[in-house]
Amino acid sequence: MSRSSLARVVAGSLLLAAAIGGALLLGNKRARTPSTGSPAARGEPSRVKSEEAPAEPDTPAAGAPLAPGIPAGGGVRREIEAPVLGADIPASARTGIAGVVREAESGAPIRRFSVEGRRAGKGRMGLERGDVVLPARTLDAADGSFEILDVPPGSLYLEFEAEGFVPGEIESLEVAEGNVLRGVEVRLRLGVTVRGSVVERGTSNPVEGASVQIVEEGGPTSRTIRMLSSLSEQVPVTTGSDGRFQFVGRVPGTLRLGATHPSFAHALADPIEAKGGDVVEGVVIPLSRGGALDGHAIREGSPLPPTATVLVLPVGDLHERIPFEPRAVGIDETGYFKVERLTPGRYSVLASVPRRLVSCT
Repeated sequence: MSRSSLARVVAGSLLLAAAIGGALLLGNKRARTPSTGSPAARGEPSRVKSEEAPAEPDTPAAGAPLAPGIPAGGGVRREIEAPVLGADIPASARTGIAGVVREAESGAPIRRFSVEGRRAGKGRMGLERGDVVLPARTLDAADGSFEILDVPPGSLYLEFEAEGFVPGEIESLEVAEGNVLRGVEVRLRLGVTVRGSVVERGTSNPVEGASVQIVEEGGPTSRTIRMLSSLSEQVPVTTGSDGRFQFVGRVPGTLRLGATHPSFAHALADPIEAKGGDVVEGVVIPLSRGGALDGHAIREGSPLPPTATVLVLPVGDLHERIPFEPRAVGIDETGYFKVERLTPGRYSVLASVPRRLVSCT
């Protein structure tokens, strides 16, 4: 082979190598650089799948070689599959209650109030309030409106309170799951505010640590008697060093307050007549040391065992005036008992033995 022929062969080989290198570089660039309109170019998630397939549409026409020496259809195709954009994703519907709180008399909105929800159900004594399922929360709206979301569905018992108003309630409110129950209207009555003090009878010294409760409230047709016992739902007010107390938002009509103290006999204040919105000042509850009652618990000439308990119960008009829980004391080995700090009046005394009840007087 002549020197000129050898030079032409080398030049052709170099051109073919350059063409192959350019085609491979172009293929890598297409695989690594997404097109402007692709999801990957827009920063969106994509899923890439590789497979052997005919060349992409932007390659030379079908049947044409990619480069000298590379057969047609010899490239690597990348297919990009992106998620569907703009599709609506349904959100879980929320359960709730919406309405307004107003004054019962005028219909004016009550701006600030609190609400608590309990599970409603029926027991042996009728409708009963169950466990708290909507913790108490304070709401504030100029128009008295409220909307409470994420309420557990079912039958609910709602209690509403606002300063200066009698607490109100909605019994057995049915709330469907995934639905906001609207149009709930709550009307609260203006209550009575009572302020006063507990003093020692005879000295008028303030009594600190006295427990004061409303023992009667309401009008002639809607009277509620509240017994001062452990079963009462009412929270008593404890007097401070000045002996003073205050009740807000009590039911209009007849009100009567009672006070107890470990060192004094039980006592009641005089009845109070008040209308909604009234503020009654200067109520005084005097406490006295009271009297005492003692004796022996004996049955058939023998003292009752020390396990016996003596109960002292007010009777007659005293029971009407002092509607407190029975007083109970123990006895010693001789059957002796003593009950102190009793309000003057008549009492019935009973001795209780396990599985037996004995009348002493």
